[in-house]
Amino acid sequence: MTITAVRDEFDVAVVRPDGDSAPVRCTLEFRLEDPYAVRATFHANGTAVEWLLARDLLRAGLTRCAGDGDVQVAPAPGNGQQIQVTLTSPSGRAVLVASRESVALFLGRTDALVPYGQERLDLDRLAQALLSI
Repeated sequence: MTITAVRDEFDVAVVRPDGDSAPVRCTLEFRLEDPYAVRATFHANGTAVEWLLARDLLRAGLTRCAGDGDVQVAPAPGNGQQIQVTLTSPSGRAVLVASRESVALFLGRTDALVPYGQERLDLDRLAQALLSI
């Protein structure tokens, strides 16, 4: 059996404007067909919100501030055990705090499927998909 995806689930904290936080279930998924992206789905109160993140952005955010615009990832202030992900859209802004170890383990599993720096897109398949629209 060929493995074509990596998926992990864990809890993250949504930081409210008043500084309190609430737990939210997060699913990270990496697919062989799109080796540059990680699909992040946040589940709360029966609603799922999905974001597409760059895998290299998540990797960089483990050790330094990374990202411009809608998605920013950085080590969280404090003990270095967490990372902070800031998501901005026209409808608002969310600050999430995740375990650095959980994200690093997920990224390590993606590297086992597609080593970092060796990503390749199947351009023939992409062109076929675009032509079938």
